[in-house]
Amino acid sequence: MVYECEQSQGSNDAMLNIAARAIQRRVRGMSGRKLSMQQARKKQMENLGNTQKQYDENDERQIKVLQRLQRRRSQERREMQQHFLKEATQTKTVRYAQHVAEIRAKSNLKGVLAVVQERLKLLFDSATDAFSFFDLDTSESISTVEFQRGLKRLGLDVSTKQLELGCALYDGQLDLMEFLRMFSWHDISVVADAVKDSRLHSRRAQALMQERLAGLKDANKEQTASTGGGRGDTRRR
Repeated sequence: MVYECEQSQGSNDAMLNIAARAIQRRVRGMSGRKLSMQQARKKQMENLGNTQKQYDENDERQIKVLQRLQRRRSQERREMQQHFLKEATQTKTVRYAQHVAEIRAKSNLKGVLAVVQERLKLLFDSATDAFSFFDLDTSESISTVEFQRGLKRLGLDVSTKQLELGCALYDGQLDLMEFLRMFSWHDISVVADAVKDSRLHSRRAQALMQERLAGLKDANKEQTASTGGGRGDTRRR
């Protein structure tokens, strides 16, 4: 009986040892799996960081390439603008050289054109001086609006319709040669030289025009006053 109890207790201890070893193996397995998972996660994060770093480097390289491309395009655009400007200047010089033919004085104007020519003749020494007065932006052409405003400054109130019909401003522009052929009251042998001279003495021409315009306004006031006084005397009589 005692032997059976001891044998039974020995079998229980063996079973407990087996269970303890199983539990230990399970715990070690769980710890190992946990450690493996941690290591795998760490490695994954490292790979992700390397990938992000690689992406950042690629983005930086692409940005630098785009910046270089933008600078190159800007440089090409500036060079193209300079080239076009140089070509336009040369073309304009050639155009003036081709218009060296003399301009004949226009003396048979009628209506609004005659009034405009007479006012320009009173205020300016030459037709090129008059054109420089209207061409404020030095574009070598004047629009209908610029012409109308300039005439208003000279004391002439002319409508846009009258200008368009009288000056044949169908495109709304009047260039230098058209202006000279239409309003020049004197002969011009070399147009380019006349234009150059007008530009050199533009300030003097403007000052002289202002002085003559003031004198013209004073004369008109005196004439109006004398006409009004004469009418008053006539009424008194």
